[in-house]
Amino acid sequence: MVDFSKIEKKIGYVFKNKKLLQTAITHTSYANEHKTDSFERLEFLGDSILGFVVAKNLYHIFPEKDEGQLSKIRASLVCEDSLSTIARNLDIPSYILLGVGEEKSGGRRKNSIISDVVEAILAAIFLDSGIDEAKAFVDRIIPQKSYKNDKNKDYKSYLQETFKHSTISYSTRAEKKDGSEIFFSQVYIDGKVSGEGNGLSKKSAEQIAAETALLNNQR
Repeated sequence: MVDFSKIEKKIGYVFKNKKLLQTAITHTSYANEHKTDSFERLEFLGDSILGFVVAKNLYHIFPEKDEGQLSKIRASLVCEDSLSTIARNLDIPSYILLGVGEEKSGGRRKNSIISDVVEAILAAIFLDSGIDEAKAFVDRIIPQKSYKNDKNKDYKSYLQETFKHSTISYSTRAEKKDGSEIFFSQVYIDGKVSGEGNGLSKKSAEQIAAETALLNNQR
């Protein structure tokens, strides 16, 4: 049996309706095995609430930035990698209810699952107490300093979030030039070259290619 008090202490919120919290941490595999509800519907709602709260915060924090710039920062803050990091910091993976097969396949370590649980918990808080408590939770897990953090320059994450329903891939090669190794990268969106970049490392070349793709698709 899950000790709800431990999760509530971690997230900084005590539920009036514990069933909402239980559903928020229940993966589909567990729900199917035990004939109960999974977090999928809550995650759907939580995704929208998170986007709204972060967008509102960005609007006030960066009055000088345009829509494209704000979208990039939001994408970085609410992407799967960011949310899974938040989940691990709160020890949320320890409390997720998984089916036997999903547990054996390492579901507790999958970013796709633990990031969804964060959004589901947010939705559960919203349904339990309303938007003010939901916003307070978002502000706890994504403090204002995060909005100005250098990680917001992760263009690969922006690109993935912007084209979440597309297939994105990179083709990167290294060449010797004037005694140094230079990396050249192309990024493909649904099989079409959308951006190119070069740098002194594979990572930097792919970041530049992703940034170029974002700029090309804003025109």
